Amino acid sequence: MRTVFTMQKENIPLISVIVPVYNVKDYLNKCIESLVNQIYTNLEILLIDDGSTDGSDIICDQWEMKDERIRVFHTLNKGVSHARNYGLCQAKGKYIGFVDADDWIEPDMYIKMVTALNETEAEICIGEYTNDVKNKKIINFDKGQARIFTRDEVIVRTYTWFPSTQKRLISWELCDKLFLHAVLENVKLNEDIYMGEDMVFYWDALKNSNKIVYLPLFKYHYKLRENSAVHSGITEKSLTGFYAKQIIYNEACHESKEIYLAVKKMYIIDGVYYMRKMLSYDSNKFKNVIINYQCFLRKNIYEAIKIRKTSIRVKLGMVFLCFPFPVCQILHKLVVK
Repeated sequence: MRTVFTMQKENIPLISVIVPVYNVKDYLNKCIESLVNQIYTNLEILLIDDGSTDGSDIICDQWEMKDERIRVFHTLNKGVSHARNYGLCQAKGKYIGFVDADDWIEPDMYIKMVTALNETEAEICIGEYTNDVKNKKIINFDKGQARIFTRDEVIVRTYTWFPSTQKRLISWELCDKLFLHAVLENVKLNEDIYMGEDMVFYWDALKNSNKIVYLPLFKYHYKLRENSAVHSGITEKSLTGFYAKQIIYNEACHESKEIYLAVKKMYIIDGVYYMRKMLSYDSNKFKNVIINYQCFLRKNIYEAIKIRKTSIRVKLGMVFLCFPFPVCQILHKLVVK
């Protein structure tokens, strides 16, 4: 029998929670349980089955029979971005949340976030998340105080980070946030980018926003899995993360000087990382990308070297990439060997 919930008052807005599902049968029940057990009950839970082959699709259907708030959609396997975009097309809520099917959230997460949005009239609520690793909770962010930010302040704090410490002030991931549906109008995930697609989506959402409320709740629990896409090593898909940074950098040229400089630093540092990966994976295939980045880096090398909190390894990488492309190819092969 399906469970019927009656929290349908006009002054209690509906939240649409979009959950892409692909071959996560060992984690899916815990994820869905954490959603249906939310204190804030006026939810629609959109389970987008992305062509699962391990029985996850059956689990989705079973839950749809149990709870009338759950809607299941079965699609061909086209990736997480397509699944999220599909969910956005189906969502009816005033607010939009994203949850990954192998993660889980604490019971009071959404009620705290909705309350903050209603009280502040902000368009986005940032709740932050924890990494769950072998029963340990790891936080990769500097905990701040609850407050309201302008969109420019959030952009600078989000896109200012340094790989040497892996510390960011505010996350760009989607799952620890609640969005006013209106700011996501005409905002879609780029289905040609397989790593960092959430970063570009969040960038676009911020451009449509004015006020963001920050709540350091850390009630979203991100499950780190060794076989996940993020931890599967260098692949052609993983290298598309560079294009995410490139899109944001190109658009930041039209923003304030503070935003531009913050994004430029990220583009410089991450670019060094990705160029190394491209040289290792297939330097000839990515020749034009590498050469174009090298031209950019040479023009900005003095500024790049002066960036604070970057490791010696990153600075050496900057100098290394200033050599002509054929020299970089040869030296990289020698270093790898």
